[in-house]
Amino acid sequence: MSAEQNRLFPIGKASQGFIFLEVHLSRLGKSETNPEWKGKTYLVVYNSRHKKLLENFIADVTFFQTSYKSQLDKLFRKAMKFAKKLSEFTPAVPTQMIFCDYGRECSMATIYSKKSNLFVRLKNNEKEYSVFDFLDESELQAGFKEYNTLFISSVRRLRVGNNFMTILHLGTGHSLNVDIETGEPYPPEEYKPDFSFDSLKKSTFIEPVLHHGKGFDYFIIE
Repeated sequence: MSAEQNRLFPIGKASQGFIFLEVHLSRLGKSETNPEWKGKTYLVVYNSRHKKLLENFIADVTFFQTSYKSQLDKLFRKAMKFAKKLSEFTPAVPTQMIFCDYGRECSMATIYSKKSNLFVRLKNNEKEYSVFDFLDESELQAGFKEYNTLFISSVRRLRVGNNFMTILHLGTGHSLNVDIETGEPYPPEEYKPDFSFDSLKKSTFIEPVLHHGKGFDYFIIE
């Protein structure tokens, strides 16, 4: 049941760059029904090329799966208070979201390997973006370069000032597209969230995670 998630929740944009709540979590394998999560949270500012320009520690966190969403909401509100103090703050506006069920392709994006690199292609503009270039910028994510292929769990799209931002949760793990009870494989099936992704205050959510899974959020600025 152990797993790791590094997640980004967009807040907006300031003169310094793009603002996120950044959450680094590890799931402990003590319970299958209500596992415990531990980690650290930060208010961060990145430029469009994934360079981190600012990092303010918010809190160490420990919580169980049943309180995962409420803890994220609490942390997001705290990060929002810090963000509003930054110069020329403009809040992000959520516009679209889907879950890709850890597939390689869905209606908003696809991921593929080419020339010893890993690329994401967005369906709205047909441009490709290097995932490994992003991983090179972050020591936390460096371990993911050992995987030849990652898979897409979710895709979010937001408007941030004059820009659009797409965030993909990329990951891998055990029991990938396999029914845990029967052991039978199944094709990934895209689906929409069971909540409205149209309000920044309600934009946090529980990201699906695989057995012994590892995942991180990768953002693209247009």
